[in-house]
Amino acid sequence: MADTKWYHNSFRRNLIDMHIPDWNEDFFSQIDPVQYVEMLKKANVDTAYIYTTSCVGLCNFPTKVGKMHAGLKGRDIIKEITDGCRKAGIRPILYINIWSMYAYLNHPEWRCKAPDGRESIEYMFGQPGRYGVLCPNTGYREYVLALVRELMENYETDGLWIDMLIWRTICTCPSCKKRFKDETGFDIPENVNLGDKVFTTFMKKRDEWMIEFFNDIKAIVCEKNPDASVVCNSAYYPDSVHGTSEKFSQQVEFITGDSNMGPVRSFEAKLFNNITRNHPFEFLCSVMDPALWEHSMLKTEEHLLQLMTSCIAHNGRNGFIDAIDPYGSLNPAVYEHLGKVYKETDKYIPFLEPEMDMCADVAIYTNFHSTFSPDDDGKPLFDNYTSEHMKATMEAAARLVEQNIPFDVITSLQLGELSKYKALILADAYVLKKEETDAIREYVRNGGNLYASSRCAIYDYDGGKNSEGNLSDVLGVKIVGKTSEKMTYIRPVDGVKILPDYYTPTHPLSMRTFQTLVEADADTKILGKLTLPIVHPEDTSKFASAISDPPGKVTEYPSLTENTYGKGKVYYCAGSLELLPGRDHGGLFARLLKELIGDSPAFITDAPYPVELVLYRQKESGNYVINLSNSTLPILTIPDINVKVRIPEKVTRFYTAPDGKDHPFTRDGDYISFSLDRLRVFGMFIAETE
Repeated sequence: MADTKWYHNSFRRNLIDMHIPDWNEDFFSQIDPVQYVEMLKKANVDTAYIYTTSCVGLCNFPTKVGKMHAGLKGRDIIKEITDGCRKAGIRPILYINIWSMYAYLNHPEWRCKAPDGRESIEYMFGQPGRYGVLCPNTGYREYVLALVRELMENYETDGLWIDMLIWRTICTCPSCKKRFKDETGFDIPENVNLGDKVFTTFMKKRDEWMIEFFNDIKAIVCEKNPDASVVCNSAYYPDSVHGTSEKFSQQVEFITGDSNMGPVRSFEAKLFNNITRNHPFEFLCSVMDPALWEHSMLKTEEHLLQLMTSCIAHNGRNGFIDAIDPYGSLNPAVYEHLGKVYKETDKYIPFLEPEMDMCADVAIYTNFHSTFSPDDDGKPLFDNYTSEHMKATMEAAARLVEQNIPFDVITSLQLGELSKYKALILADAYVLKKEETDAIREYVRNGGNLYASSRCAIYDYDGGKNSEGNLSDVLGVKIVGKTSEKMTYIRPVDGVKILPDYYTPTHPLSMRTFQTLVEADADTKILGKLTLPIVHPEDTSKFASAISDPPGKVTEYPSLTENTYGKGKVYYCAGSLELLPGRDHGGLFARLLKELIGDSPAFITDAPYPVELVLYRQKESGNYVINLSNSTLPILTIPDINVKVRIPEKVTRFYTAPDGKDHPFTRDGDYISFSLDRLRVFGMFIAETE
């Protein structure tokens, strides 16, 4: 590879959290850079992210700009650690945290101020007193840039790893108010209003300001070292509350973040893989069980191996996060653990390529401006929102993993590639830009298939609102309202066999979610209709059953429909079917998608949930990589898995990795079939083709 970067060939990464204050003079008194490097060597780490500051805001190096941690007594541990790492053959990358309790306490005028007047130290994460979040539209911006200049002038590094370069709160401090007024002529809105141009302009400005802040930092780093990688922690579903977007993702060298196990991790891995500017993306995982809030409860080696290999399964690169003791010591047992895990996963390195194409039939479509719910309209502006779109997309991923349906997660960055997928999912995607609806409409017209749910495309991102839905022509239904009931039902209709026989007009399928009220176009086929509970669940004056909310109020509103648009087929669900984990909900969701996919999926397997199969094709060799990850906790051995993979090319060799042993398979048309006697944590198979 002509333009090989360090992150293409880094497979064992490590970050040691050092969020330690200095109110106790003994804190950091025992820190030993020699031991620090020895621990990294014990774990066979190849890249170390080294804390120069933390969210406490104290500097771990001599500084003329900020305040050095008192416990270090002037000692330059950053130079000692970076020099020690280079001598040991470990690549040092500097870490800086944008939050700063030190600056927060010493510069009140720099603080982010929530619309209700509170500041982060009062409420953040439900842990008052711990977190100081500051606004880049204040003098804090120059303070951070000055710290970055110090780092780049004094230390040799291959990159900068930036933590918490997000708003985290909706800031309405005097500086934000002034800047917004100066640039737009508007005042910052007081309430959420997805259909209001001022509100959407404010969301866009926050994104622009954060991109500008990042690029100011990046310019300083790259002036010193043009080849340095500058990345940000993206350990969250990027959204407009945080002030990030698809455009923001394209500023950073590659996407990185810490993540959990299971379907959410699968969703995030696929999302990160598609929004990263350069491959591979990165996951960092806590070595503590279950997560960073535990300081000394260590995950088992097998659990760490599970996290590592689930990242490999999605062609990402993994690292682990440990936390230093306040006095400065590290636990050798942690690094012995990591050394064993890295030794085990090193065997897969020969089979990894930064650039591989995922083979998927379905794409879940998401964007980062559907943070706020239409139900938030009119509420005071703040940051405590839960996006139904985000929940629906993540749960859609969980349903697809459960049902063994090959899927990917895409954004507007892939609008030109929609034709790669047989079906597209719009899960309660209530905010879609015109460029998005135009591309999706064209995709379906040309033969693409669509599943959409709930309040699809009722807003654009320029403050426009179309209550009927901007894709109503494609869906074949117009939205006319929404149930106030959050417990609803799908009633089967005569002549349509889509639900199991035990669901009848008097015993319909329950939907523990609201449904939109829609009117179907003349040519739209109705597959199910809306039934409501006999008594509104929120009516405290009476009930039809003390425990449940039984159905009985029949309506003629469509609940599930089928439409043809151009050459494509469209299923629409008035509720968010994908949100619900029930067996029959998942089964119905899978049946709809399998109808859209057709009879030649990328793969077929009987692997039980929560085993996930991920299929890639290597760009350079053309070989197929078949990965199976088991996310059970506690980890259980899964027996007798059968797999069929669509590989129309001639397979010259089929074998297991990393041992290279030939594995038996049979050929049936475009598919090869093989079996596993057992799967414990991870399985990788390679199909060489010509």
